[in-house]
Amino acid sequence: MRRLMSKNASRSRMVQIYVACVLLFVGLAACGYLVADQAGLIKHPAPVAHAFVSDMTYVDLPRMMVDVGSKDSSAQVQVDISLEIASKDKAILEGYQPRITDKINDFLSQEPPEEIARFSSTPWIRQELLRQVNGVGSPVPVYDVLLRQMLIL
Repeated sequence: MRRLMSKNASRSRMVQIYVACVLLFVGLAACGYLVADQAGLIKHPAPVAHAFVSDMTYVDLPRMMVDVGSKDSSAQVQVDISLEIASKDKAILEGYQPRITDKINDFLSQEPPEEIARFSSTPWIRQELLRQVNGVGSPVPVYDVLLRQMLIL
């Protein structure tokens, strides 16, 4: 029994010595790194400024007042919309703005006010407006429609 205890004690002692050696080695390596860093022996790369670069731009359409609904229920909707397009196409899109606003007016005027007023309809309205705007016949692809403001009056 004594022999078994002495074997376990010596094994435990060996593990303690091994752990102490590893900790001593890690500590010396960390000290060496700090000294070398303070002495300027370690070269750190210069920080790189990451700027967000995009070739996309937003074109604000003029504020629109649209009469929506049927003869049973009607209301007016005030809409502010921005279109996301490629920056190089901004000048081309300006020639198509009357067509685009006409398509938006046509689409919104056919929708019932209750449908437009529902918060859950907003994603559907955005997607439908995007489809309508891209269907104008403009050579400029519109990537997104932003509804900046939509008030039912």
